[in-house]
Amino acid sequence: LLVDVDPETITQIEAMPGPTLKSSLGKFKRYVSGTVRSDDKVIGKSRVLIDDYSPNEAEIFDASGKNIGWAGDIWRTFSSKADASGAKDTVTESMNDEPSKNGITFRMVELLPNCQLTTNAEVVNYYTVIRGELTAHSDINAITAKGTEHIVQLKSVLTLENKTSENVLFAQFMVDAR
Repeated sequence: LLVDVDPETITQIEAMPGPTLKSSLGKFKRYVSGTVRSDDKVIGKSRVLIDDYSPNEAEIFDASGKNIGWAGDIWRTFSSKADASGAKDTVTESMNDEPSKNGITFRMVELLPNCQLTTNAEVVNYYTVIRGELTAHSDINAITAKGTEHIVQLKSVLTLENKTSENVLFAQFMVDAR
C-alpha cells in the first residue's frame, strides 16, 4: 500500500524512539526502521528504530462477548502525507475501528476457527491473508481468499469468517474515506 510522504519529515533522527505503550500479549512483532544521524556517515545510518510487539494488541470479541481472536496496530498515519521522521511511535492509544482523518491504520488480525468479524463499511479496508483462509460475505456473495490473496472492501458491509479449523492471520489496512 503506497503512502505519500511529507518531504519535510524526511530527516535523520537524533535519538531512538521507544513505544509509548507496552504489549501485554506479545503476538504481533513489528520492526520500524529509519535513518539515524551518524558522525562517521554524512547521510546517516539506516537502523531498526523500534523492535517490539504491537503496543496496543488486544483480544477481540463478537457482539455476544465471545473471544474471536486478537488484533494489534503496527503503524498509523495521521494525514494524507505520512510523517517519515521516525522520531516517535505512532501507535500511542488503544485500537479504533476508524483511522485518523485522511490517515491509514495498518493492523494485524488473527481470527479463531469458526469465528466471524463484522467490518466497518465507512472505511476503505484492504485485507491481505498471511496464513490460512478468510471468507468475506456480502449481502449477495461470498469469496474465500488464501495466503497472499487480497480482499478490498469499498463502502460495503462485509462479514469476515474463518471457516477452517486453524487460526487465520491477515493484515488489515484501514484507509479514511471521508
